[in-house]
Amino acid sequence: MATDIQQIIRTLEAFYDFSGKTVVHVGAGGGQLMGYAVGAKRIFAIDDNSDTIKFLKSVVENLRLTNVSTLQSDFSDVDASGDVVFFEFCLHEIEDPGAALGKALEMAAEVLILDHAPESQWAWFTAETEKATASWNAVKRFGISRERMYHAVQKFSDYQELYDKIKVLGEPSVSRIFEFKDKKNIHVGMDYTLALIQNES
Repeated sequence: MATDIQQIIRTLEAFYDFSGKTVVHVGAGGGQLMGYAVGAKRIFAIDDNSDTIKFLKSVVENLRLTNVSTLQSDFSDVDASGDVVFFEFCLHEIEDPGAALGKALEMAAEVLILDHAPESQWAWFTAETEKATASWNAVKRFGISRERMYHAVQKFSDYQELYDKIKVLGEPSVSRIFEFKDKKNIHVGMDYTLALIQNES
């Protein structure tokens, strides 16, 4: 992610206090936000991709985090519990976000969602606007205790760097970035939202 990761970690920690919490962290494979883990009691870091899990393990080692256990698994197969289930930029990728949220609330008293806002320019370029809309609609059905939108910027030195990031997504993303073909120092807005669901039962 070509954006200020430390800024996102700061907003994450300002929004939710992980101190002493056991966290079921879904979509953790990129390892980019693991800096928040320092104050947590324990973290079950989950991702369904074997390559990203390998990378995550190296991040955990480099940060010398002894409270993180990694698990390669689809979230629907996870059998864990904690104080909070944390979805990191992944709820919109889950086929049935409502079912995932229901499962999460059986695992923990709180569910924390960090994901792209539907109106994000970056979500449009990555062709994820509809998925983001669907996932946030599912979140709203469960009742949001607290939420806040933030703004970040994806930065690329030139079109080639942007293309290398986008090309794995195929069409229509590749066509949508063509407007940057001859540009340098490309900035794309990435609005994201943090929301908390609390189990009232």
